[in-house]
Amino acid sequence: MRFILKDFDGKHIRGWHRLTAYPGGTSLPAGVEWTTGKDIGSIQLDILYSSAPDNDLLRNAHLTAAVPRLDDLIIKALSENYDIYPAFDKIPPEYLDNVVALLDPSRIDFVVAVKYIHAEKFWKRLCEERWPICPIQEHGLSYKRLYVERHVQHLFESYFPSHERSNYEQLLAEVDGAAPFVHTLQIKQLLSHLDLSEIIVDFPHLSSLHLTYGARKVAMDFDKSLFGMHLADVKALSSVLQGTSCLHTLVLRENLLNHESVQALMAGLINNSTLTALDLAHNKIGDLGLRRLCAALGNGTVLTRLDLSDNNIHGQGAAALGAALEHARILEHLSIRLNPLGDEGGAQLLQGLQNNSSLRSLHMGACDLGCVHAGRAFVRLVGNNTTLEEVDVSSNSMFSIPDQNVSLDEQLEKAVMSNSSL
Repeated sequence: MRFILKDFDGKHIRGWHRLTAYPGGTSLPAGVEWTTGKDIGSIQLDILYSSAPDNDLLRNAHLTAAVPRLDDLIIKALSENYDIYPAFDKIPPEYLDNVVALLDPSRIDFVVAVKYIHAEKFWKRLCEERWPICPIQEHGLSYKRLYVERHVQHLFESYFPSHERSNYEQLLAEVDGAAPFVHTLQIKQLLSHLDLSEIIVDFPHLSSLHLTYGARKVAMDFDKSLFGMHLADVKALSSVLQGTSCLHTLVLRENLLNHESVQALMAGLINNSTLTALDLAHNKIGDLGLRRLCAALGNGTVLTRLDLSDNNIHGQGAAALGAALEHARILEHLSIRLNPLGDEGGAQLLQGLQNNSSLRSLHMGACDLGCVHAGRAFVRLVGNNTTLEEVDVSSNSMFSIPDQNVSLDEQLEKAVMSNSSL
C-alpha cells in the first residue's frame, strides 16, 4: 500500500524519502513511503501524531492511504452479479476488457448470455476457453455466432432422452434462445433421432444444414444400427423443407439413403422454393432413387448445385439424368463421380447435355467411361456446348488406349480449341 504525508495546510511534504519510523521511534512496515506526487485515489486517515520528531515538516502530519477507484468497484460488482443484472452492452467500451476478465462464465445462464450479451470480446473468451481452434471465417466472422452454433451442435449430438424426457424441455429452452443466431448448423451424429421438424423449422436464419446420422468414438461398441437416417428422419426433414423460408444448402452425406429415402425427401423438395444446393454424396440411392430425383428436377425446383458422388448409379440412372438435364434450365454444378455409369450410360448422360444451356461445372471422374460411346459423346459435347466452364473426366479410359484413338484425340483437340467457354 502507498502512503502520502501531508501537513495541515494540505501541502505535500517536499522531497522523496523512505520514512523509517513512526513519530516516537516505532518502526514502520517495509515499503511505506512519503512523496510529493499526486494520488487522486487516496483518502485521508484521521491519524494525528502528537509526539512527532524534532523535524518540523513531520510535526502534526496526517497519513493517507490508497483505495480502489470507484469505477473499479463498479466493474467488480457488475462481473460478480451479472446473472442478476445483465447489462453487459451498456458498459462503456473502455471498461469491457476488465469486465470480461472478471466474469465467471459458469455462473451465467446460456439463454441469458445469448439474449443480452453481444460484445465480441466476451464470446471470443468463451470460444478460446472451450475449443483450441476457432475458425470464425466459417461463422460470419463472429465469435458469438461461432459459439452459439457449436454449442447447439453439441446439444444435438450429446442429447439422449432421459426418463420421461425431462431433459427435453431444457434442450428446447436452450435451442429456442440460440435460434435467432444460428445460420449454419453441422451435426455429425444424432443418436437420439430427434424429430427435427419440431425444432429447427423455427430457426429464422438457418441457411445451411449439414446432417450425418453417424456415431463418433464408438470403439469396441460399434453397432451398424447406429448409422444412417431412418425413414422417419427423412420424412421429418421433408417437413422442414416445406416449412423453411431461408434454407439454401442441405448436405446429407453418408446417411445410407436409398430410393425410399429419396422418395420421402422429394415430397419436401418439390414444395421448396429456397434450396439451391443439395449434397447426397456417399449414399446408395441407386438408379431408382436417381429417377425419382430427376422427376423433381423438372418440377419447379431451384437447385443450382447437385452432388451425387458414390451412389451406386449405373447406366439406367445415367440415362434418366441425361434426359432430365436436356430440359434443365437452372442447374449449374453437377458431380456424379465415383459411380459405375459405364460407357453407354455415360454417353447418354453426355448426350443430354448437348443442348443444355445452364450447366457450368461437370464432374464425371471414375465413372467407367470408355472410348466407344462416351469418348465420342464427350468430343461432341465439347464442340457444341458453349456454357460449360469446367469438366473433370479423370480416372476414365476414354483416351487411354494408344494408336486406336488417334483420330478421337485429334477431334478432341480441335473441339477444345474451338470452345470459348472451357
